[in-house]
Amino acid sequence: MKVTRLVRAAVNIEDSVRTARTATPLLLEHLRLTLELAHLEWTRERQHIRDVIRATLVEQTVMGLALLYLGALPVVAAWDTPLRLPVAGLVLLSWIVAAAVSRRRLQRLLASADGASFAATREELRKTIELLGGSL
Repeated sequence: MKVTRLVRAAVNIEDSVRTARTATPLLLEHLRLTLELAHLEWTRERQHIRDVIRATLVEQTVMGLALLYLGALPVVAAWDTPLRLPVAGLVLLSWIVAAAVSRRRLQRLLASADGASFAATREELRKTIELLGGSL
């Protein structure tokens, strides 16, 4: 009985080693392809993040300067008149509107992302885990 168990264990170990030898190159190739896919997706995400940051910086800088100069002009022109407070209020209102427009544009840019960052990589990893889970 002990000999039979030892023979079965040896055969099982031999089968396991044979399976590992056959599966290892396939698993390594799969790992390489998954890493390549993750790299491509990360490149795309990184470019999107850069675009968002650039658009935000440029838009906020230009909008801030434009509002500063355009807002100062009517207030300075109306300074010695009784209309200086209503003019200052209109300038403030224009700043609020410009900020709302800027925020809406940024939200549209952020919403343009498909929301599925690294979707293909996650799907491949899920399939791999399912495949390996069944054989482990």
